[in-house]
Amino acid sequence: MESIPKAKSILEFLTHRNPHVTLSPEPSPNTHNPNFFWPREVRKWDEFSFENLEKIYDGQLMSAARTPRDALPHYPSILGKDCRIEDEPTTTSLIAKWNDQIVSVALEAVKDELNPSIWVQKASKPDQSDNTPKVILRPDAGAYSIHEQNHREKKERFPKDYKCARSWNGLKLRNGEHVDKRTGEWRPGSVRRNDTMPIRQAYTYSVEFGCRYGCLLTTDEAFIFRIRPRDECSGECQSAPHSTRTPTLKA
Repeated sequence: MESIPKAKSILEFLTHRNPHVTLSPEPSPNTHNPNFFWPREVRKWDEFSFENLEKIYDGQLMSAARTPRDALPHYPSILGKDCRIEDEPTTTSLIAKWNDQIVSVALEAVKDELNPSIWVQKASKPDQSDNTPKVILRPDAGAYSIHEQNHREKKERFPKDYKCARSWNGLKLRNGEHVDKRTGEWRPGSVRRNDTMPIRQAYTYSVEFGCRYGCLLTTDEAFIFRIRPRDECSGECQSAPHSTRTPTLKA
């Protein structure tokens, strides 16, 4: 990796080409739990765009990302064996060695300017002190505020779950096979399908931790979502779980 020039800005560091991976031809099973929650609607997150990113915090976010920096390290060293992806554990290993390191460097560089959250390898379990029924699982990773690092109780801010790209991707959701693209409502039987369980799993984590945002990560894409109330709701659906508005971003 020493032959690769060092990045001159955080934006350049974050947008460096990802390692090329080789996927096993055999898919691995997805986690399946009938108790996973599900949003009543899934819609495209139209507001999520590069143009809007440039406007966040009156432009401070992209200004910090573009500012020239001399102290950025070399890119993480990735071996050929790291890029042979066979299942969820090998997916997790590569994301920890590459994505986690890349993003963590960027967050560390702006900690005094923007007070960001940090990427943590293992999210905590949801608080059960209120004795409400929960799906007792733990996200593959999370995010805490820097100011919470020394606190015993940390508030989860961005649960992340990893899936093998051979076993799951967002294509069927994007092309309308699972939900009606006009209304966002699920097609009959779709919420019980194996290939929608990852969406339900990630959504469940966000509900359990009280987070508005969450994501699914594979070696092919980042499926990021925001939870918000349904746009139009009356009668029975006033008490229904929130909908999930999701963009699908290529990694």
